[in-house]
Amino acid sequence: MIAFGMNLETIAQLLDLSLEFVRQTINQIQRESMSLPEQNIDSFIELLTQQRSLFGTEQLTELAQLIEPLSDEIDVLSEAISSWAENYPSIQEAQAQLLEPLPPIAKASEQAAVTRETSESQLRDRLNKQALKNAILL
Repeated sequence: MIAFGMNLETIAQLLDLSLEFVRQTINQIQRESMSLPEQNIDSFIELLTQQRSLFGTEQLTELAQLIEPLSDEIDVLSEAISSWAENYPSIQEAQAQLLEPLPPIAKASEQAAVTRETSESQLRDRLNKQALKNAILL
């Protein structure tokens, strides 16, 4: 449906699914075409924006201070996030759920269409230090 230009709202209506479920499924399909560090950052940004209640004010302050001096390299940011999250099992568990693979049927039918729409430049715009900082500071 995405390959035919349908927006998420239309897809949700046609399939009688919640918009949030469709959005999460699309994010998951896109995420599976990323490298592991990119998946880590993408899922962490999703947690910060969609499951904000997992993070307390003190944790958000810690994250902001942790990220600020780091370079914009995906591997560096990913490693820092992973190390930090080791201290917070509930955050690790929520992130692990976001990273669970889709069933093979969903993968096969959607992967090609969604992957075509996610160019490398779009990933760079979505997965960088500034995007991470913006999600922390929401």
